[in-house]
Amino acid sequence: MMLLYPSPPDMESEILRSFGIDGFREMMSIARLDVACDRESAQQRLLDLFCKILGIVAAKPVEN
Repeated sequence: MMLLYPSPPDMESEILRSFGIDGFREMMSIARLDVACDRESAQQRLLDLFCKILGIVAAKPVEN
């Protein structure tokens, strides 16, 4: 589960806190995401946040 809060424009998107719930069988994270940018950038930043939380490397978008 993740709670997202908007961040001020041009501020780094970041995970504010992650913690275990239900005896650490579930994880909850609170994060801040800059949504003042274009849609594709916001989507990539959200993907990057999810990947940080899950501990995996994010796929970078393909350049046209």
